[in-house]
Amino acid sequence: MPPNKTLDAGDIAKFKQWILDGASLDGGKKPTAGARTGLPPRPVSSARPVMQNWNNTDGRIIQAAMIRVEGDNVVLQMANGQTYPYPLSKLSAASQALAKNGGK
Repeated sequence: MPPNKTLDAGDIAKFKQWILDGASLDGGKKPTAGARTGLPPRPVSSARPVMQNWNNTDGRIIQAAMIRVEGDNVVLQMANGQTYPYPLSKLSAASQALAKNGGK
């Protein structure tokens, strides 16, 4: 990184594109997705997560998209884009089952 200064927007854009292209250090061809790690290609999607109704044990409805389950919490994304860990134990049995099934 350049000492004592920040990168300009053009340089940052070049780094982002380089990463999207597979971040090749040898200038070779663009690798196929997963080729370097042996992992299957990850689908690219610009779609927003699906909003769902989650019921808590107090009878309230939380409208949010499920991002993931993290330990004893489900991470929910609100309509404004903010994410919050929410205790599974504070969700209704039906919402707990929904979380454990990946929101499906």
